This record gives sequence, C-alpha cells and structure tokens, in this order.
Amino acid sequence: MKALDLMKFFELDVVGIIHVGANTGQERDAYRLAGADTCLYIEPVSSVFRVLQQNLVGWPGHVAIKAACSDIGGQTVELNIADNGGESSSIFPLGEHKNLFPTVRYVASEPVVTRTLDEIVETEAGGATFNLVVIDTQGAELKVLQGARSMLPHVDGIFAEVSEIPLYEGGCTVDEITAFLRGFGFHMKWMEIGRYRYGDAFYLRDGHRPLPPVRAVNIALGKPASQSSFSVWSKPDDAQGGNNGERTGAFGFHTDIEPGPWWQVDLERMRPIQEIRVFNRVDVCSERARSMTISVSTDGLRWEQIHDQSGRRFGGIDGRPLRVFPRRIQAQFVRLQLQETQYFHLDEVEIY
Repeated sequence: MKALDLMKFFELDVVGIIHVGANTGQERDAYRLAGADTCLYIEPVSSVFRVLQQNLVGWPGHVAIKAACSDIGGQTVELNIADNGGESSSIFPLGEHKNLFPTVRYVASEPVVTRTLDEIVETEAGGATFNLVVIDTQGAELKVLQGARSMLPHVDGIFAEVSEIPLYEGGCTVDEITAFLRGFGFHMKWMEIGRYRYGDAFYLRDGHRPLPPVRAVNIALGKPASQSSFSVWSKPDDAQGGNNGERTGAFGFHTDIEPGPWWQVDLERMRPIQEIRVFNRVDVCSERARSMTISVSTDGLRWEQIHDQSGRRFGGIDGRPLRVFPRRIQAQFVRLQLQETQYFHLDEVEIY
C-alpha cells in the first residue's frame, strides 16, 4: 500500500493505523505486515460493515467500528449508498462525480449519527497510539480531519484521497485539506492526481510528537530494579537509572554485551498493569532494542511474555516511545529482554 511505502521512505515505523472509510478491510494483511500494534477500521455502510467485521475475526488488535466520521459528533445525517459495492457512498450528493462516472448511482440511503475521530479514539482505542491515518471518505476528508484536532499532534503521517475540485456537492478540495493540516505542522510530501482530477496525497508532520497525557501514577518509579550484567559505562546503581523518572534521551542503564541481556523491576506487590511505556535512547544506537520482549511474573521465576518488538525500532523523548497495553494483567515483576547477543540500554521504563 502506498501509505505504508511512504512511511517507510521517510524512515517512520508504523505504530498504529486508523483507516476511515475502510470498506471491507482490504488492507489488513499489509497493515499487519507493517507491524502496527493496533488498527481501527471505520466504515459507515451497514452492509459493507458486516463484511468488514467478518474479515477481522481472529485478528487481535484489528478493530471494526461502524461510524460516519465528521467535524461534529451526534448529528444525524443521511448516508447515500452507491451501487459499486459502497465505494462511492457519501454523505454528500454526487455532484461532479456523476458527470465523471455516469454509471455510478446512489441506490439507497440510511440515516447515520456522526462521530468525531477524537471521540472514537478517546472511548474505543484504549489509549493506543496511532501515527498513521488513512482517509477515504468521498469528499468528507476535511470534516474528518476537523474532528481530529486533539489527536493530530500525535500523528506522523496522513494519507488521504484528494481532488482539485469538489467531486461531491459540498465536498472539499486538496487546497483546503493542505491549508488545514499546515496549521498542525503537516506538509504535503507526495501527491498523485489522475485524469479525472482526483487522487491521493501524503502529509508528514514536522517536529516531535507530544506524548498523550497520563491520568495514572507511574508504579515503577523508584522501585527496586536489577539487570543481567554491567558494562564499563555502568554506574554503581545502574539498574535504577531505568526507572528513576528522568528522561534524558541517553541511556539510563547499560548492560554488557551478552546473549539475551535483560532489565527488570520489582513492583513489590501484585499490581494491575494498564500501560507500559518504554523510552529508548535517541542519541545513538537505538536500533539495539529492536529484538526486545516484555514479560511479566507473579514470583520472579515463571514468566509470561506479553510483547515482542519483532525487529521494529522505536523512539523515546522524540515523542515515539513504545507503548504496550496489556489486557487484564496483574504482576509483581516486569522484565524487558533482548532476543540476541547485544548491549541492552534504555532511557526510562514507566508502568501505569
């Protein structure tokens, strides 16, 4: 998929994806291969949504949501259903579209209640991080973005269908989308427009992403920590540098080079864990954490793996830390470990 190719071209790992106007989820295989931990597929047409749901059965982290996204939530609008498998369905009249594609017609309609992307992420995403948004909403792309003002500062890339003129009556143009996104620090990096004056565009946000606020206490802060080995760069209390509350962008702890080096924290009693944030060092050698796994234990002896980084790189204070959301986990010990022979060093580990 072109959006994924562009993310890779700009050296951005895909963390989570929101696809608005997902149809039947045709991109699910590509999204999984890209390494996205969580994908939201948003589709408003009832008949198409039922197929989407079936296509995502057995796909953990891939969630189908029936919604018509707009700039304002809670409004009832009429969704026009097109006869081409729902692909041209829109909340707008066909307008110029019927002149360009006279064989495509609206054959039905259904009332839908609008929702904003901000509200969907807040209530249904469980705090997951999304750094790529794909939008294909038949003229409503600007409205979708206007309903995502809170989440846009946390996004890296936006891939949207665009047109030089409104293809639908009341729809938006590429100039309007570009101007709106510029206010959030996004700049167009790629666009392809065909003979019918519509196509796709990719926008990249400049600068670092601010982290979403945390409404909980970091239960790892200052707790007893240990590590598998020490290096010439280690300090006497080296392991405690991984959970001392100081994010520096450099290393907080540093093991020697060895097979499967690890760092762990003792939470001192059984605690429910909702989120783990891992801040990689961003000064040098961040790629060394790419084989990291995260495991939990009730006694420090028997471990259950809850996350595998599988070769994907991640950042830290640059706004791109690793965020893991265990489901209904209680543990006393949390261990981070590499699955190769390497030095292991991180900036900070936070647990909520």
